[in-house]
Amino acid sequence: MMGYTYFSNGTAIGRVQTITDGDGLVTSKTYDSYGQPDVTTLPGGFTINENYSARGNLDSITDPNGRTTSYAYNQRASGRGKPPTRAA
Repeated sequence: MMGYTYFSNGTAIGRVQTITDGDGLVTSKTYDSYGQPDVTTLPGGFTINENYSARGNLDSITDPNGRTTSYAYNQRASGRGKPPTRAA
């Protein structure tokens, strides 16, 4: 059975800033001024960008290949998102 170990460092309020896996590879996260995840930097320098609306809903995620997945929300409902749409 293979195990997996990682170490994480976070902020005083519990937000993860870095994760180091068992192979020493580091993933880091930054947050916007509202505390929402902003940029995740993967090993090798690849980034994932997350964009949030003023209401705190996830609007879109852009993957390391530049593909963006966008989300839409029914504001009258409980904030649950509609199915994502992906750019071609």
